[in-house]
Amino acid sequence: MSDNFSVKKPNRPDMIAFTIENGEEKNLWHNIGAGWPNKNKGWSFDVDPEAIINNRIVVIPREELERMREERKQTNQQSHHREQSH
Repeated sequence: MSDNFSVKKPNRPDMIAFTIENGEEKNLWHNIGAGWPNKNKGWSFDVDPEAIINNRIVVIPREELERMREERKQTNQQSHHREQSH
């Protein structure tokens, strides 16, 4: 069965969906699913409904998420080197 919203999904999603839990010191992001573009210039998401812990959902492009993770990794490495040199 086919519909206007279906497309063949690439291996890697274009968007990653998170739900955010408010923490005492920082918020905790929980991966709840992923999204791919569909034929109608919209998005189709596969989401784990049991993973959604509140009504707040954030969607980030996968490439941006990878860039953010790399920046955080570099910042952590720089902090670690500073701590060792003192």
